[in-house]
Amino acid sequence: MALAFFGLGLAHAGVRLGRKTYMVDMAEGNRRTDYVAVSNSVIGALLLVSGVIGGVAATVSVEATLALLGGAGLLGAWLSLGWKEVSG
Repeated sequence: MALAFFGLGLAHAGVRLGRKTYMVDMAEGNRRTDYVAVSNSVIGALLLVSGVIGGVAATVSVEATLALLGGAGLLGAWLSLGWKEVSG
């Protein structure tokens, strides 16, 4: 269980770093701080909403929760393929 929790923490940190790096590379000048601030606020709201949805799914079954979270992860990965290249 501790190893799984560590893995999730590591994955979450990687996603946060990647998102912030993408935002900083995409923005120019003073817009960087605006983009990061809005991004952090939106992610915070999404985490609260997804936590509630995950909690409701957990009342149905563990399998439903895993399917919901797995589907959300796959959807996020698929959507990220459409991002334009901003560095390099």
